[in-house]
Amino acid sequence: MKDTELFFDIAKPKWEPKEVCTQMGVHIEEVGEMFEAMGFEADSTTLDEINLLANHYKTHKYPAVEMSDWDRANLLDSLCDQYVTLIGVAKSLGMDIKGAVQEVEDSNLSKFLKIEEGTLKMDLDEICVLIEKRTKYKGVYSKPVLGYHVFYDENGKIMKNPSTYFEPDLSKFI
Repeated sequence: MKDTELFFDIAKPKWEPKEVCTQMGVHIEEVGEMFEAMGFEADSTTLDEINLLANHYKTHKYPAVEMSDWDRANLLDSLCDQYVTLIGVAKSLGMDIKGAVQEVEDSNLSKFLKIEEGTLKMDLDEICVLIEKRTKYKGVYSKPVLGYHVFYDENGKIMKNPSTYFEPDLSKFI
């Protein structure tokens, strides 16, 4: 959890309302992926609704109520309960959640380019162009934060740096 907090401290030192919505959309999208992993049909009503909700958040067309109107105490309670129950689900299935989370945290931190004197082999603008060519994202830019170069798209989504990023290998934690 410490490295996840570090990841977000680097990635988002200051959260704008649209970035909060993007993060909510990404969180909801992960719920949809969980349902797909459990064998739900991709075209089921449940997944369609989850995807619609995630897309609304990610495109900032939602929420219908302002974030300032959210019941923050109950939202935090729900997030804490999700954290506890996700550990319980993984443990009940015999999965090494602690090792898996560390692998994902290491992978997430590999999205950033550590700022070290003389180590940059490509111009930052060239990396941004390369990210755009390899993905569907537009308006990619970089920003130095806490000793790292962080790459974002026009909506503030964190991009994977192609020169440092590695996919997590979770097979050893199942």
